[in-house]
Amino acid sequence: MQTIDTYNFQDKKALIRVDFNVPLNDKFEITDDTRMRAAIPTIKKVLAGGGSVILMSHLGRPKGPDAKYSLKHIQKHLEELLGQPVKFADDCVGESAKKQAAELKPGEVLLLENLRFYAEEEGKPRGLAENVSDEEKKAAKTVVKESQKKFVADLASLGDCWINDAFGTAHRAHASTALIAKYFPNDKMFGYVMEGELKAVDSVMKHPQRPFTAIMGGSKVSSKIDIIMNLMDKVDNLILGGGMTYTFKAALGGHVGSSICETDKLDLALDIMRIAKEKGIAIFIVGHVTKEGVVAGPRVLEHMVDTVLYFEGDRHASYRVLRGVKNRFGSTNEIGVFEMRESGLMEVKNPSEFMLNGKPKGASGSVVACSMEGTRPVLVEIQALVCHSNFGIPRRTAAGTDLNRVNLLVAVLEKRAGMSISACDAYVNIAGGIRMNEPAMDLGIVMALASSYREKAIDEKTICFGEVGLSGEVRAVNMAQQRVTEAKKLGFETCILPKVSIPGLTDTKGIRIVGVGNIGEAIRQIG
Repeated sequence: MQTIDTYNFQDKKALIRVDFNVPLNDKFEITDDTRMRAAIPTIKKVLAGGGSVILMSHLGRPKGPDAKYSLKHIQKHLEELLGQPVKFADDCVGESAKKQAAELKPGEVLLLENLRFYAEEEGKPRGLAENVSDEEKKAAKTVVKESQKKFVADLASLGDCWINDAFGTAHRAHASTALIAKYFPNDKMFGYVMEGELKAVDSVMKHPQRPFTAIMGGSKVSSKIDIIMNLMDKVDNLILGGGMTYTFKAALGGHVGSSICETDKLDLALDIMRIAKEKGIAIFIVGHVTKEGVVAGPRVLEHMVDTVLYFEGDRHASYRVLRGVKNRFGSTNEIGVFEMRESGLMEVKNPSEFMLNGKPKGASGSVVACSMEGTRPVLVEIQALVCHSNFGIPRRTAAGTDLNRVNLLVAVLEKRAGMSISACDAYVNIAGGIRMNEPAMDLGIVMALASSYREKAIDEKTICFGEVGLSGEVRAVNMAQQRVTEAKKLGFETCILPKVSIPGLTDTKGIRIVGVGNIGEAIRQIG
């Protein structure tokens, strides 16, 4: 097979299958041109070699010619990326496209219209009624497959050589990505995008770093079975997503409703899971999550697996929390904290230090509290803002903690500490976007609210924890010593905690311990 670096493009018209399926906003402006920029080196290589370029791509999933999906929308930006004019053909086959391709001179670029304006590109019939019979579907598919032959021949007639540089669609047996290849037995090659991706895949498959995890999506298990079985001898973990997961759920007796499911492949799904268990491979099935943050639909998915993990985090924050909610083999209380960097997700060795990064100095309404996540103490900053309300009904907002709990604590402050907060707006936030609901956070929320209300800052070297009852009492929490130790390690000098927890402390050297029995005693510690 030819390579793009050794092929002679002089006076040749190169048909390049690119992936210009880029996202467009309501004004038809490109919001992410990554795929377009990736194809530029291949295009410039042909032009530098004395050839001309004919670009073919799809955009979206049109059911026929539709101006919304026209590649005309990307022509101008393509010209900017290439630094030269780009001609546009309002069809990808037909006389107009043939004429423009024939007139193309070396150094020129022609962009064809959306390939998927034709059903022949994908080889699937369109416009069938929902109640159409299997026989009618088969007959319609036969018709499309027959007309697809002419479509492929017409596409191939436009160029002298064919370059596949659309990695994102290379797995599909479409007219422009697979069937066209036979028309160029000695003049077909991969572009730089394809070459790079294939080299990366080859390196990973032959010399993987452990643990080796593969992620696979798609609607059908049957179309991925060869890849899955090949991976079974190489991977340590296999993550499955998309419609194929419903086949696995159904295989284990789950109800999947009208979701896509290959009922004739249930035994195949069971075989995959059996082989994985025999080889010690962990299979992760990705489920859909509701707005409330729980697995969508009946709890079939949670019942069919050994472990359920929630991957949490604000999309605007750089960190993510991996939290277990079901584990047949151990505790569900532990968490893992990760930071999203340019190189990918990296474990945060000291979550407390990470969460407190950027804490303001001398600001009222800010305090550090300690929550236990399993056996791991995590220090977080609690922020509160109390201000006069301009509305008839004061607003209450909580981010990162339970709003009902915040309302309860506001009522306790009003009744037990004499603070007139009922006429004020109150906002509470766990800095960084992390979600914490342990009762030990109560004292921190109370201290932050009182600090903001009184406009007095809490000493930045002070930490607190404790559960607050309706009578205003500060109740004991577990693992007090671990919390104090974590606070000392991060340089805190004072720890405000339940008075009843002090007898259980074994090491308080280097930190001042202040025991409080109620919220009044705690609030008096504010400067």
